[in-house]
Amino acid sequence: MFRPPWLRDLVAGRLTVGETFWAGHLGLEFVCVPTWFILMIAIRALPPGGGLAVMGIFTTLQSVLSVLVTLGVIRSAWTSRTRGWRWVAVIFSLIFSAASVLICAVTWTGEYTG
Repeated sequence: MFRPPWLRDLVAGRLTVGETFWAGHLGLEFVCVPTWFILMIAIRALPPGGGLAVMGIFTTLQSVLSVLVTLGVIRSAWTSRTRGWRWVAVIFSLIFSAASVLICAVTWTGEYTG
């Protein structure tokens, strides 16, 4: 798990909907949240405004990963024979990705227009 072949299978939608959704999104957060915390501590050592680029790069990578997991969930749900829950997973994945992209946009632009 969390090795390159498994990640390729996740993004390609070759895993089950549940594994793709839960391991993809929670696995992403298990990596991103501690990294975010460490970056927030490290940014305090930078001059004012210096942390914006670091946070912009971080939120961009997080958004890309979230979109890749969402694509995996969509692909997995499309080929799955499970009932309605697969579409709930797709809807939540789209919401997670949209939120991640919004956070990225706000980080880079500094303004929220929603």
